[in-house]
Amino acid sequence: MPLARTSDVVIGNQLAISGPLVAGSRGCPWIYCAVSPLGLASQDNPCLFPLIHRLQRPFIGNALVDACSLALVRGYSSLFSSFVARAQVRLGLRHLGHPRFAGLFSRELNLILTSPRLFGRLPVSPPHAVVTGWTWLEPWFLRDSEKEKRALAFMQGGSPPLLYALGGNARSRPGSFFQESLKASRRLGMRTLIVASSRFHAAIPASADVCVTSYLPYSLLFPHVLAVVHSGGIGTIGWSIRCNRPSLLVPGADDQFDNSFRAMRGGLAQVLPRRGYRASAVASALETVLGDDAMAARLRKASTEVAQEDGAVVACDHIEQFLSRRSR
Repeated sequence: MPLARTSDVVIGNQLAISGPLVAGSRGCPWIYCAVSPLGLASQDNPCLFPLIHRLQRPFIGNALVDACSLALVRGYSSLFSSFVARAQVRLGLRHLGHPRFAGLFSRELNLILTSPRLFGRLPVSPPHAVVTGWTWLEPWFLRDSEKEKRALAFMQGGSPPLLYALGGNARSRPGSFFQESLKASRRLGMRTLIVASSRFHAAIPASADVCVTSYLPYSLLFPHVLAVVHSGGIGTIGWSIRCNRPSLLVPGADDQFDNSFRAMRGGLAQVLPRRGYRASAVASALETVLGDDAMAARLRKASTEVAQEDGAVVACDHIEQFLSRRSR
């Protein structure tokens, strides 16, 4: 509230559930920025939800099933949003609606910071929604020149490796992911690059055909690998497509199930359930992905197209235009 007192606008994503409350109570506009399609779940943008994705998947696109799924998730999530609903009442903002759905959407500008190719058709609800294209986040503040040199020397010192990386909460709870990944690579006779938190490095056996590194910007790594096995984060999917690299997606939480399904539906990746992540299944799935000529052709075409997307610039342009209109 104090920070918004002199602000012209409040901007936030699907985790910023207090944003509309602050903006509404201060009388300044709210701009919603969804970082993935799940952040704009609605009747005309059916999504796979974490708790029921396995039940939904065979029927996605069926209007009745999509409507029931959305109603179920809205009802379930309202149990955990009652404190926000009470705040809406207290602040005189009851009209905002469900705190995790309509209550997050802006009545003036909704930015969806991902590629239009992940939508079967662009959503028309909520109104004033703009699909910007990928924003290509590159966290250069995490760069480490010594780690970069070592990783690049490994990747360029032999045949292109397979890259394995986990995202979301799986980063801190990898289970047997890296061990099964190593076994899968060796079944295929391929080298391995693993991206993992430094606290897990000691548990990954050192070898001449294995390189383990902490996080490095994917734009540095992906052009030098054969394929990427990852959790299906929206940004990682974007970088794999831009770098023309096939993906094996292993979703485990949050928007990863929906992101992965959309990439698979577009013929740009393959999905392997996390519960079935065993070396034999991984090796078989990777063989399929690497031998899929049709997928390779789609990726070549898509990589050229998405490289032209500049979601950050598009988003900023729309915010500037929005503020300009309000100042007239």
